[in-house]
Amino acid sequence: MTVPTLFDYFLGFDESFRQLQNTPSFPPFDLYEENGKSILEFALAGYSKENISVVVENSTLKISANKEKSRNAGGKYLHQGIALRSFSKQYALSENAVVDSAEYKDGILRVVISVVIPDEKKPRQIPVR
Repeated sequence: MTVPTLFDYFLGFDESFRQLQNTPSFPPFDLYEENGKSILEFALAGYSKENISVVVENSTLKISANKEKSRNAGGKYLHQGIALRSFSKQYALSENAVVDSAEYKDGILRVVISVVIPDEKKPRQIPVR
């Protein structure tokens, strides 16, 4: 059994996310904290909102997108550096993590995650008699 660290509660991810974050992969992403919530942002320039899927199932955050059709159907590329390919990523969430929202705007997918500690797990003062 792995003992949770402050990182796990702070960001709402378990040990598997820490291992994945050191692996270079597509699409590029940022993870930061804002107003007590964890924000996961993916750079998805060229993808349409309809082709992006964000699902939480069994404490796993699953993010995927289908490959878009060519942006330049009539022309010939001289250089094609903007990757448009299908991808699927999965992140194990900590026990108390809740995905609040997902928004796609200006080529950035923004997923907001908060940690909600149930009342029975919050510290409480025990009166001494």
